[in-house]
Amino acid sequence: MSTENSVSLAPGVGVVHASDSPAVRGVRLKRLRYMANLSRDEMHSKYALNKNTLKGWELGRHSGITEKKAYRLVEIFLLEGVHTTIDWLLYGIGSGPTLVDQEQSSLLDLSAVFSRVVADKQVVKELLFFRKSHPDAIDFIVEDDGMEPCYSFGEVVAGRKRFGSACRKLIGLDCIVQTQEGKVMLRRLHHCTAQGTYTLLCSNNRTTVLEPALYNVALVSAAPVMWRRSKDNCSAQSSLAAAQQVERMQAF
Repeated sequence: MSTENSVSLAPGVGVVHASDSPAVRGVRLKRLRYMANLSRDEMHSKYALNKNTLKGWELGRHSGITEKKAYRLVEIFLLEGVHTTIDWLLYGIGSGPTLVDQEQSSLLDLSAVFSRVVADKQVVKELLFFRKSHPDAIDFIVEDDGMEPCYSFGEVVAGRKRFGSACRKLIGLDCIVQTQEGKVMLRRLHHCTAQGTYTLLCSNNRTTVLEPALYNVALVSAAPVMWRRSKDNCSAQSSLAAAQQVERMQAF
């Protein structure tokens, strides 16, 4: 699951920056409504949402969507088969929305859906500053145990994208990678025999990830981890991992 630095009005169409502004929150809300195949009238009749208020949120009028209202919207869209999070709706942090069927929806841990992944306001503030400082930034919330103990589930990482042959200089580094198949993940980058492709490895030998090694992967971009925050970010383990990553980055 990744976080987007910009948001499309519809998938693949146009981009809007300043991901925490009322206007861009409105763009994300509109995307969710389209994915749920709901009109404003239907959201009003099914969930008693005022149509003018909804329109105002989508247009980014006044202060836009509040955090309190975002919780209600996330709940509504889950009921309609669209899974998203508070962090993505408000800040574009984490993976974008996904479609789920009724059975999948019932299995989702609602406490995880509603509780903020990025609960610390200071972390959000720092991440948004990182995005503003680096137009080529990408951020990601760790979703599995593939890179433990260096990176833990729920940790937020960010970096600056590299493209094309520049990715070759990142061999051996922990990177947020975007594959040509549209997947975003945190993996260690390695050489591959096929030209223009890479091997993506988990660093955790006991990972529960089904495919800890992916071969011949074509990438859109790769971003070495430059910024990271987690609840135990000050622990010796996290500090050591960060230091090791910086040491590897100094090689290029």
